[in-house]
Amino acid sequence: MREKMNQGDVKLNQEAERLRKLAVTGVAFSVIAAFVCILTVPIVYNYVQSLHSVLQNELDYCKSRSTSLWQQVSRTQRAHGETRRAKRDYLGYSDADVELEPQEPRVHPEGMVLMEQMEYPERTAATE
Repeated sequence: MREKMNQGDVKLNQEAERLRKLAVTGVAFSVIAAFVCILTVPIVYNYVQSLHSVLQNELDYCKSRSTSLWQQVSRTQRAHGETRRAKRDYLGYSDADVELEPQEPRVHPEGMVLMEQMEYPERTAATE
C-alpha cells in the first residue's frame, strides 16, 4: 500500500521539500544580513564620527580666520578714515558732492564687523 502513493501525496511531498529548501535559504540570508549589519554599523558610525571631528576642526579654523580677516578690514578702514565705499558715477549721476562722515562699525560678539548694520548719514533732496 505504501508503494502505491496516489498523485496527491507525491505533489504534497514535492511541495514540502520545496518549502523546506526555501525556508533554509531564507534563514541563511537572514543570518548573513544580521552579521553584515553587526559589522558595518559600528564601522560606518566610527567613520562618520571621525569625519565630523575633522569638519568641526576645519569649521573652527575658518571661523577664526574670518574673524581675523574682519578685524583686519576694520583696522584698515579706520586707518584710512573710511567706513564704506563711495557710490560710483553712473549715467552722469554722482555722489561726489555728498560728504560721508566716518563712523565706527559695529562689532559682533565674535569680533566680526557688521558692515550692513552700520549707520550712514541720511540722504535728503538737498544732497542729491
